Amino acid sequence: MILPSNVTYCRHHFDAVLGRNGLIEKANIVLESNFPVMHFEYVRIGMGVALTPLPPALYNEPKLRPSGIELRNVAHLFGEEPLYFIRRKGQFETPYAAKFREMMIARRT
Repeated sequence: MILPSNVTYCRHHFDAVLGRNGLIEKANIVLESNFPVMHFEYVRIGMGVALTPLPPALYNEPKLRPSGIELRNVAHLFGEEPLYFIRRKGQFETPYAAKFREMMIARRT
């Protein structure tokens, strides 16, 4: 398997899920990479299968992926990775940050 490095949240989560199911010792990790786009190339050249979170654009746009690559959503096995917008409390909000916050609130409804 080709996985993100063990310092990432998704890797810790992946290891925990495998561990709970008694499979962590059977995982054969051949490469660790924190560049999800490179996972496509590693798989394409036959180094193994990869498991990694992807930006939605890469998942939803087949033209952005090399030929011969297939993606499968495995969120039903591992769950979704939570993402947070973090800023300092009381900090001046730049116009760009305000627009980003407004976009996130609008998408939630």
